[in-house]
Amino acid sequence: MEPLQPLIRPYPWGSRSGIAELQGRPVPAPGPEAELWMGAHPTAPSGAAGTGRPWSSAIPYLEPHG
Repeated sequence: MEPLQPLIRPYPWGSRSGIAELQGRPVPAPGPEAELWMGAHPTAPSGAAGTGRPWSSAIPYLEPHG
């Protein structure tokens, strides 16, 4: 089992502290962080922490079937 590495979406309305505090990172964050995406969304798929391998590749049944 590999830990999930979610992606942070840096939308302008985000906070410089909320997500950073949640993840135990230094506060303030370098820029606004609005959302923490966890999953296999095509525009911001999570990866495996430490390896960068896309989360969706670890679970074949989530990949589109033609």
